[in-house]
Amino acid sequence: MLLNIQIERLELSEAEKTIDVDFLSKGVRFDVYVKDGTGRCFDIEMQTTDRRNLPKRARYYQGILDISNLNQGFDYEELHESYIIFLCLDDVFRKGLPIYTFRNVCAEDGKTPLNDGTIKFFCNARKYDKMPTERLRTFFRYLLENKTDNSSFAKSLEEKVIRAKIPAEQ
Repeated sequence: MLLNIQIERLELSEAEKTIDVDFLSKGVRFDVYVKDGTGRCFDIEMQTTDRRNLPKRARYYQGILDISNLNQGFDYEELHESYIIFLCLDDVFRKGLPIYTFRNVCAEDGKTPLNDGTIKFFCNARKYDKMPTERLRTFFRYLLENKTDNSSFAKSLEEKVIRAKIPAEQ
């Protein structure tokens, strides 16, 4: 939905996946970790408060994704694309954009891509009305205001939220 990337097959999807690199390093707990059939990894973070240091947090999370997905002895070619996605209730960069997309490019010419396979997204729910698709507008409006429209997507979203709130019966 957000990335315009079709995920054909989910290989792994975990909520609150914890990765501890070693006992001296800061571990992370990804809100939602997804790995698809091609090996691409997605970390989706819901940011409701404390937006301090989000760019550096994104950098650290990107590194942890890489470390956890490249085994010893493997070539760097084995690193798959990875995406860090922050769903923020506020405008982290205060520039008024609905989505901020960061890819590594050459500073000297501003256009030569590094092609390292990493992308970071910071979504600004406050600008839900400027999101590029109706689904995104509906989703971010729901995050911000807890309101939906009458679309089938909105109804589906609301049903899933209600189901997620109901504790699993034992």
